[in-house]
Amino acid sequence: GNYRLLAAWAEGQTEARYALEPFTLTDSGLRVPDIQLRPLMHVRGRLKIDADGDTLPLPAPVIVSLLRIGRSGTLDEQLSASITGEGPFTIPAALPDEYWLMTRIPAGFYVKSATMAGVDVLREPLRAGGDELDIVLGQDGPTLSVQVVDEDGGPVGAATVILGRDPLPARPAPEDLVARGTDQNGRTTFTGIAPGDYRLLAYGDLWDDTQATNPAFFLKHRLEGDRVQLGARESRGVKFKVLKQKSN
Repeated sequence: GNYRLLAAWAEGQTEARYALEPFTLTDSGLRVPDIQLRPLMHVRGRLKIDADGDTLPLPAPVIVSLLRIGRSGTLDEQLSASITGEGPFTIPAALPDEYWLMTRIPAGFYVKSATMAGVDVLREPLRAGGDELDIVLGQDGPTLSVQVVDEDGGPVGAATVILGRDPLPARPAPEDLVARGTDQNGRTTFTGIAPGDYRLLAYGDLWDDTQATNPAFFLKHRLEGDRVQLGARESRGVKFKVLKQKSN
């Protein structure tokens, strides 16, 4: 099978050094090539706001993070950056490895595109290295407020609300399939999403929280939900009757 060897070294107060070496193990012996340890690397990027007219100021920072794929972390990785406006940014310390891009976007904005070396990193992992990460925000994002109710119209607190693109892309971007929990009044709000067509579901009895953003689970149950069309800059409020989960 395919494996990765993570090596680390630190002595006293000197800078820690790492190496990540992929290899394939077969039924014959294998000698991993000599490993060169290096400091963790910066991931440099640039944020732009796409606007026909005036660019609006960000009401809150954009948080850009890298999510590890199939491995634990190192003590020295620093995988997020807080961005307050257009221009360059730096994610401080990453291994030369593949990561999923994750973002937290303030209301009214959404990620319109994210590329690195010509690769759409909303739908493919990015590889930390020398290339710049380019993120473009749209500033005409909608806001969806949801109240989840029971059979009698009463609020359902601690319900899980799932919002997915309809149709859902084969490899969803972070904002294409998202989940939120309701407060004690059965309410939650979705921001940082793009205009478009969505399907809304809500459960009070999910057995496994990972189901909420599992594309297979969403596709299996999507027709039980309500279709919601969100226009640019639209602010919409809806009520949704909680669903009962019958099976996985």
